[in-house]
Amino acid sequence: TTRSDPAVVEQEAISENRQAEIQEEFERRENLQTENLVELMATPELNGVSQLTNTTMDLSLAESNFDVEPTRLYASLQKKQWSDAMSILEHTPDEARTWVYRKEANGLKLRWRLLPIHGAIIFEAPPEVVESLLLIFPEGAAERDDEGSLSIHLAYKRAAVSAVCKLLLDAFPNSIEVADSKGRTPKTLAASSSGPKHREFVYAM
Repeated sequence: TTRSDPAVVEQEAISENRQAEIQEEFERRENLQTENLVELMATPELNGVSQLTNTTMDLSLAESNFDVEPTRLYASLQKKQWSDAMSILEHTPDEARTWVYRKEANGLKLRWRLLPIHGAIIFEAPPEVVESLLLIFPEGAAERDDEGSLSIHLAYKRAAVSAVCKLLLDAFPNSIEVADSKGRTPKTLAASSSGPKHREFVYAM
């Protein structure tokens, strides 16, 4: 049998067409994956967790169940044991990237979900603790808690000192324009504050 044999020529043509079809299908699937990724990044919410414009949420971050085994770092923040928190950050820095969550008694509904940077603001950690958290995991300033708040939103809501607000704004400057779940930006929260730290809020901005 030679290459000029009609049967051989036909078989080779079929083979070439099949290869072209396979290549076309591969490219189609590759393009589809890219389109899906772009659409995913543009989606305002993913599994109930709000996303931020121009930021990427790292879904691979570790999680810890508060009722089963909370991280040592979160426990020290909750107890306001700041020196312990600093020591933990020095020896096990990965805990700065670990989400801590708690569910209702039935184990179905989420009660809250926080990163250590959120917890530090809630429990009024001093600036040096906040600074250490941000040095280890600066991306944490761009992560929202379960209620859609950045740490800067929590800072203004809880009247954090200006040094803490400035650290958060330096870590994520664009946060000044990011709204929380109620549509309030840090600017809005600062402007609406009438407490004794109002000037500190404005200064930090």
